Amino acid sequence: ALFQPAGSLFCRIAADAVRSAPAGRLLGDLHSKLSKEEWSSGCIRLGPDEQQNQLAIGAAQSLAAVGLLRAVNRSDAGLDFSLNAQGTQAGARLRSFVAGPWLEIGVEQVLRSVLGHDAQIARNLEADHPAHGRLELDVVAIVGGAPVVFECKSGHRVAESLPRFGDVIHIVGVDGDRAVVVAPRLDPGEAVIAEEFFSIRIMGPGEVEAHATKLGATSVPGRNLQ
Repeated sequence: ALFQPAGSLFCRIAADAVRSAPAGRLLGDLHSKLSKEEWSSGCIRLGPDEQQNQLAIGAAQSLAAVGLLRAVNRSDAGLDFSLNAQGTQAGARLRSFVAGPWLEIGVEQVLRSVLGHDAQIARNLEADHPAHGRLELDVVAIVGGAPVVFECKSGHRVAESLPRFGDVIHIVGVDGDRAVVVAPRLDPGEAVIAEEFFSIRIMGPGEVEAHATKLGATSVPGRNLQ
């Protein structure tokens, strides 16, 4: 019973973490705690948006319901939790999820909620280009007959990824609003470099839903990956 719903559970939690900054902080703190082979506890800061707070609380409670967290409690300081998932199959799955893939999964799920579950969306797409070899794309959605490419960076090294992603979008033939880096840890300087030098849009996870809605409402000419 513990492992059967985990795939859909992680998809739902990832989508909540894209929509809610506190839920994103929860996954970030879990990543830090799960790197230590010991009993762990933590507290994440909640925010002024109660809807976002409830998404974070719901994500924590869902993890507790399947045994991945031992306790969840809302306090004056924020959302307290404790876990003891080390050394188990469930703990290994949670550790793998929060180490990075959660952002790609969450972006995909939010795109599907906006564009429809039958939309053409691929995650971890590998394509062989006749002139440029293998391309690796985190999330690609076809909107208005043209691709939108998302690079998901859950860590700190956003700037280091910009030149390679710039090459990829040049090959695919997209830029601006259709070439997006999603990063929870945003640096204003990186955003300026991305837009001025690479014609890439950098945004936080919470902006993905509105961006997808805008793209779905206005078709921009482009070309498919060939």
